[in-house]
Amino acid sequence: ERIRAAGFALGARIEPLVKLAAQTRDATVYAIAQSTCTSLGNDPSNATAATDKAWCETLDADQRASLEPDNAVAWLQLATDAEARRDPTTVDDALRRAAAAPALRHHTTAAASQVERHAATSRPSAASLWVHRALEDAGMHSALLPASICADRARREVCQQIAQRLLDQPQAIGDLAQGLALARQLGLDEATLARKRDELEAVQAAEPPPL
Repeated sequence: ERIRAAGFALGARIEPLVKLAAQTRDATVYAIAQSTCTSLGNDPSNATAATDKAWCETLDADQRASLEPDNAVAWLQLATDAEARRDPTTVDDALRRAAAAPALRHHTTAAASQVERHAATSRPSAASLWVHRALEDAGMHSALLPASICADRARREVCQQIAQRLLDQPQAIGDLAQGLALARQLGLDEATLARKRDELEAVQAAEPPPL
């Protein structure tokens, strides 16, 4: 399934990729579909944006969370989606589950490896490089929570737990950035913020790995 998903992503074939994601119990396949949808949606040159958007809207954050209930990233995505549709009960439940989840996985490394394995069997193309970079960007730059979620005083404690987790155990550059944003919003220790900010700036300044 992962190889098939990588093949669909390489050709930016959203319909079969989304259909595969809908049928799978593999969270990495779902991650490939979500990352490709996000990248296509942000691409102004995408000539099939309207059709792609319709297919991508069938991907569901609830489904992602059910595939990997131990992954905080899945629950944070669900909290974000629930906030957008003004469902505070689901937001609160998803935040609690995110804070308690033992893992913090973006699946970008595993997903990119599937792209590489598929691309190795064919001629390298601009599409393969685009998808590889899209998968990296999903983990490196995605914001996990909008500021409005933790503006609610009743959520302060759970948001502090999530911010600390992102700062102490980041799995991607985006985790550090999100942790810092939440920590600043919540008014956490300035010395810790300064140290983590220096760490983030050092990582961002580093030369990106070759594709």
